[in-house]
Amino acid sequence: MKERASTAAFCRTSTVPLANERAGDFSPAAAAANGVTYPTIYNPTTGQPFSNNQIPAGSIDPYAAKIMTLFPLPNQAGEFNNYIRNARLTDEAGSYNGRVDWVASSSNSMFARYTYSNRSRFIPGYYGASEMAPRRPHGAGKPERAESRPRLEPRVRADACE
Repeated sequence: MKERASTAAFCRTSTVPLANERAGDFSPAAAAANGVTYPTIYNPTTGQPFSNNQIPAGSIDPYAAKIMTLFPLPNQAGEFNNYIRNARLTDEAGSYNGRVDWVASSSNSMFARYTYSNRSRFIPGYYGASEMAPRRPHGAGKPERAESRPRLEPRVRADACE
């Protein structure tokens, strides 16, 4: 049996939409307040610029608004790299091996082996949790050897992974 566990601090830096951008406000005042520059935003149905570069709340797609709520608010100043998240990376693994030998005679022997491994990893994502599914591979083997037939060595092996 062998077990291992490790934990490490993990820092993720990313860019998230500013509060005014979430609301559709790309006005010169919002740009100046955040120290950014916005291009002119056009109404896709009319082809004309939105008044004061602000998208009316009724024109924002409800699905896009819902997706926007999944992003955290900035916790750093600036337009880029404005969100930092410290989280813990965890990696735990254990493996178990067993073997049984049977010697019927000096010319006839057999063994059976079983191996089981269990690994669980948690890798922090940029905006929240991101986890890899645990892996639990199994393996078994049962080679036989009989010297009465020196050229014949039957082997059986089975592997599975949950």
